[in-house]
Amino acid sequence: MQSPKPPAPAAPPASPLHPGARAVERALIQWREDIREPRGRVTSGPILERYIREGLGWAWIKDYENRAFEWCGAFAAWAWLDGLGAAVRQKHLASTYRLREWARGTAREVGGLSAARAGDIAITGPRKAWGDHITLIERVEPDGSGAWTIEGNARGEGPAPGPKIEGVIRRFRSAEEIRFIYRPLAEDAERGH
Repeated sequence: MQSPKPPAPAAPPASPLHPGARAVERALIQWREDIREPRGRVTSGPILERYIREGLGWAWIKDYENRAFEWCGAFAAWAWLDGLGAAVRQKHLASTYRLREWARGTAREVGGLSAARAGDIAITGPRKAWGDHITLIERVEPDGSGAWTIEGNARGEGPAPGPKIEGVIRRFRSAEEIRFIYRPLAEDAERGH
């Protein structure tokens, strides 16, 4: 099913209402920068420096090569930089399994797409019981058919018209594709849960 393509997002508002809105603002700025997967091994650049080293706090990672590390959670961690404590980002956003174990059975679990909002972390993918890919919800379609996401380490819409790119993208995810939705708690910004 082909979904309507929303217009490119406007510049982010000056004062977001909640930490999730700030995460979306940060993610959209990266999307507008047209961050793409590098060719070959790199020792600098936004994927390594911003997302892996700063977002996850994994300073010991010295280089990055496409497909050698799945950085979707590192991108979400970087987007939530000012809304999640460093220990939470480092320990729980590195994988779908870690994220599921941290959020399962807590108030972090959102009751479904109808309760989701901008900035919530959505897990997609059918292969593993805990999901395969970490995304950030930009907005939910009013009819409940799905959500527009901003994702790192994925293929989808770049900021310029044209073919799909690999890197930081925007994408429509149908309701059936979204497995779990998590919303960090205020206390997650203060303590290293």
